[in-house]
Amino acid sequence: MPYNIKEARKNIDLILDLAEDGKPQVIRRGYKEVAVVVSLEDWNNLCERHAEYDRSLGDQGPSDQI
Repeated sequence: MPYNIKEARKNIDLILDLAEDGKPQVIRRGYKEVAVVVSLEDWNNLCERHAEYDRSLGDQGPSDQI
């Protein structure tokens, strides 16, 4: 469920708990989705997968873009 900024401020503990449980939470500004809250573990896993992908490309593609 996406949260607008006002809802996110009011429910930050719930949003963090859900994210920590592996359920990313979307934050909206108006009708535009602008951010995702994920657990640090999920973030680190995503970064590692990105790095592995870059290493698999070798010199075939850019390595500094996320």
